[in-house]
Amino acid sequence: MAKRGGETLCEAWVVWEGDILAGEQSLRPVHRFRAPAGFEDWQLLTPRRRTDGIRLWLASGPGFSDRRGSPYLDDHGQDWPDNAVRFNAFCRIATALASGRAGTVWRPHVVHCNDWQTGLVPVWMQQRRVPAASIFTVHNLNYHGRFEPQTLHRLGLPSYLWHADALEFYGDLSFIKGGLVFADMLTTVSPTYAEEICTPARGEGLD
Repeated sequence: MAKRGGETLCEAWVVWEGDILAGEQSLRPVHRFRAPAGFEDWQLLTPRRRTDGIRLWLASGPGFSDRRGSPYLDDHGQDWPDNAVRFNAFCRIATALASGRAGTVWRPHVVHCNDWQTGLVPVWMQQRRVPAASIFTVHNLNYHGRFEPQTLHRLGLPSYLWHADALEFYGDLSFIKGGLVFADMLTTVSPTYAEEICTPARGEGLD
C-alpha cells in the first residue's frame, strides 16, 4: 500500500483458477516471461479497467487455469506433483513484479505474502535485492509446502540456503520456512493463533 497526494493506492496480486481466466474477455497482457528456462509459457495479465481503485495483476501459467481440481489438489484431493515448480514460478513472478522486471512502472513499498504458496517470495526478494519490505502471514501452520531435498536445485535456489536456519526442515525443503525466516515481519490471523503456534503442541515443529 502506498500514498500519493493524499490518495491511498492499494495494489493486489491474485491467481484466477479453473475456467474463470478463459471466460474473462477484458484482460490485456502486460509481460511475457522468457527467463529463466521453463517460464516461457507464463505471462502477466491485468484487467483493462481498475475496480474501486484496486489494480490487479494475474499470473497465467501452466497448471493454474488449465486443469481440473484446485491449484493445490487434484480431483481426488491429492497434491499436484508439480506444486513446488508451479508455486516457485508464482513466487518468482511476484518478485519480478516487485522489482520492476515485469513490464510495469509500479513499485511496491510492502509485499504481503500468505502461507506456504508464497513462502519463497521473501527468499527471492533477498536474492534479487528487491528494495521493499516483506510481510508473511501464517493462516495455517499445518501446511508447510514440504518437498524432497533435491527440489532446492530444481527450483534454482542456491545451496547455501540448505540448512536448519534457512529452508531445510528435517531433511526436506520447506516453503513456509522461507516466509518465516526471510520476511521482515510475521503476522497471523489472530493474537491467539500467534501464541498457539509458538508452542510445541501447535507449532508443527516450527515453534
